[in-house]
Amino acid sequence: MKKGIKVFESDWFLKIISLLIAFIMWAFISGQKTPKIIEKNFTAPIYFENTSDDMILTRDVLYEITVQLRGPESIIKKIKPEDVYITIDLKNKKFGLHSIPLTEDLVHKPSGVSVINIIPNTIQFKIEKKITRLVPVKANIVGELPDNLEVKKVILSPPTVKVEGPESILEKVQYFETEVIDISDKMQSFETSTVVILNSNFLKLLSEPTIKVKVIIGEKDRIRLFRNIHITLANVGKHTVWLNPKKIAVQVKGNKKFVELVQRKNIKVFIDCKNLKPKEKDYVLTPQIDYVGENSDQIKNNVRFKTIPSLVNVRVFK
Repeated sequence: MKKGIKVFESDWFLKIISLLIAFIMWAFISGQKTPKIIEKNFTAPIYFENTSDDMILTRDVLYEITVQLRGPESIIKKIKPEDVYITIDLKNKKFGLHSIPLTEDLVHKPSGVSVINIIPNTIQFKIEKKITRLVPVKANIVGELPDNLEVKKVILSPPTVKVEGPESILEKVQYFETEVIDISDKMQSFETSTVVILNSNFLKLLSEPTIKVKVIIGEKDRIRLFRNIHITLANVGKHTVWLNPKKIAVQVKGNKKFVELVQRKNIKVFIDCKNLKPKEKDYVLTPQIDYVGENSDQIKNNVRFKTIPSLVNVRVFK
């Protein structure tokens, strides 16, 4: 009888211990909080992979988008800006316009979070052929000089720059201008340094950006006009030559001192017929000008002659 009582008491002891353990485990589990789930927007850069040296992206490409992530607060709060980004593989992509849907599999992010939204959800860009060109540089000169002066010459060093960019843009460029160079109230020649303006985010300057500019200023040219100068014919040979017109005007422009020395009688305008052969259609030629007489060498070095009109019709008959 006593043995049965001891077994009974032992069972009750085990049950109490089991209940106590179960209570402790319940209390521990109940004490743990359910993780708080939050959402947060991140600015994610876009990286293009497998680009080649002969391609360039245009069409106002977006290089940053907004990615909305959802996950436990403890993870979201630890995410750094560099932890979230997008990669787009350009391998085997051809020249032309492309539209790429931005999906979750393109987003690089920490584990334990999910992508809720991507804004915008599509990126559009154009792949163009990249070329390199040497392009002339033009000085962007503004302002007014005193009435008696003018810009005689502008010398740029270097006169060209090496530029890289899309073929569709760069092939159309005739020249690039410098920053503004103001010549207002300048009384003599001067030198300055400036830079080239490319005017496109898709163009890249490969040369040194600094351009040295020398602006040569001198006394304004004097201009005189001599009308009704006869055109003479040289080396006519046995052919008959007809001219239209037979008289033209000659403009004389240059240093005032030497322009004033020019005399009408010393201006010689002629057509050289040596290599002209008879044909049914007219030759359209530029008359040649020579100046003879006193001080002719000095005058020709300081004065520019131009015929008006610049071209005449010449018919050669047998």
